Amino acid sequence: MAGYLGIKVLGITGTGLIDTAAKRSIAGSSLYALLVKRGQKFRSSKMIVKLADGSVNNINVKLADVIVTLKHLNIPLTFIILPNSSNNETLLGIDFIRKAGLIINLSTNTWLTADRPHVIYPLRCETVHTIECASTDVLRIDEGTMLSPPERDDLARLLQEYQDIFTQGEDRRRLRNIALIPVTTLLCSAALPPNTLPFEAC
Repeated sequence: MAGYLGIKVLGITGTGLIDTAAKRSIAGSSLYALLVKRGQKFRSSKMIVKLADGSVNNINVKLADVIVTLKHLNIPLTFIILPNSSNNETLLGIDFIRKAGLIINLSTNTWLTADRPHVIYPLRCETVHTIECASTDVLRIDEGTMLSPPERDDLARLLQEYQDIFTQGEDRRRLRNIALIPVTTLLCSAALPPNTLPFEAC
């Protein structure tokens, strides 16, 4: 899921992207720059990090212990700063969600906190957008075996539509040269309030 929360760090208002797939919260490039500018102290650590592409790396990271303000809550949180990252967003991971007691209702695009269940807030979400794929060799031998009949039909239609870019490999299908297949992420759209920094970042 991808929804934005209005938060404050070091007194500066911005937004953080809720990421239920991230165990730990990540400071984006803008937030990191703000922390440096405000004289935030960092700790160094070595962590095993699994990236979105599935690769696992043992890397040196920086850690920043800060207070994140969300509405009435002041949440102590340790942000991870990944080396050599640029233009990445600030991700509010499972550690943040648990500490905040965050409850997210995707059916109504709202959220609330466990300590004040009667106060409901709208969830600001990413707008619908199209991304481009460029991948190779990503289909497994058992691809599709866990799909329901309607899902298999949808996959079959996709394979038929783009059959010119699917080729038979030695023992499995390979996906090659997918440069311009549009992948639409259907997420709710709502504008951020004025004067709010993209806290991908603070």
